[in-house]
Amino acid sequence: MRSVRISGILETIGRVHVGSGNAEANFEGSESVLIRIKMGNIDLPYIPGSSLKGIFRSSIEFILKSLGIYTCMLARRSSCSEISKEISYATRDKNVEKIRHEINNLCIACKIFGGLSYSSNVTLYDCIPIDLAAVKFDTAPGIAINRIDGTTMGGGIFTVEHINPGSFFNFQIKIDNLPNYLIGLLFNVIYLINKNVILIGGKKRAGLGQVKILIDKIEVKKLEDSDVIDYKSLIDHPSETFKISSISGGNGVDRDVIFNLTELKQKSREEFSQALINNFMEVWSKFVETKKN
Repeated sequence: MRSVRISGILETIGRVHVGSGNAEANFEGSESVLIRIKMGNIDLPYIPGSSLKGIFRSSIEFILKSLGIYTCMLARRSSCSEISKEISYATRDKNVEKIRHEINNLCIACKIFGGLSYSSNVTLYDCIPIDLAAVKFDTAPGIAINRIDGTTMGGGIFTVEHINPGSFFNFQIKIDNLPNYLIGLLFNVIYLINKNVILIGGKKRAGLGQVKILIDKIEVKKLEDSDVIDYKSLIDHPSETFKISSISGGNGVDRDVIFNLTELKQKSREEFSQALINNFMEVWSKFVETKKN
């Protein structure tokens, strides 16, 4: 059993809209409002973990498909749906070996995020404002365009609430019992988010959704011990290296992830984050190479 918890900060680089689906607005005339959470006596916007999880899964499915690696895309009659049935039968019969065997046959996306009878190994937590002053939001006008002739639709003027650039949220993922190369695939999504290839929230075609994720802490917990690499306390870390060992279930293709702490101590917070991302992405790249050979 192993749990890896990745923590950091999500910063909005552009305007971001994560809608509530509620027509009732806090700003007069606004028709597309932000989802909110109460902090103290104030309702502030936040980014639900469920929204992020959907983005991560769909992005990973696209990456796998682009690499020619099979992914079921949750199709009703896919191989993973049949495997899910076998997992259900094995669970009913308490056949642990059968369960492990069938899980190993799932597509990568289902191994990470689960399926019909297999729960997710990844938890993406709600991105809550760091404090009451960390997030600002406003409204902007929008115009509904007729898709046929490109003209403005009658009554098509509306307003959209958005989180302003320079707002800061806590970011956290918990990953249970996944090999390092699949954690590397998750980091690949973070890399693409930071490059603004993947956008967050709605109104993307209007240019909204640019964010940056800064990773500053990785905590590894096992049954027998735990270890943590944290930018804030890196200078006091007693070791010269930080190693996240490969785990079984990687079909012989998983690899250790090793960080040189002497080098990391000389890096800025942004460079520290990028080093963590790069090291995990390298393990994913090695896995892809084995699939090609």
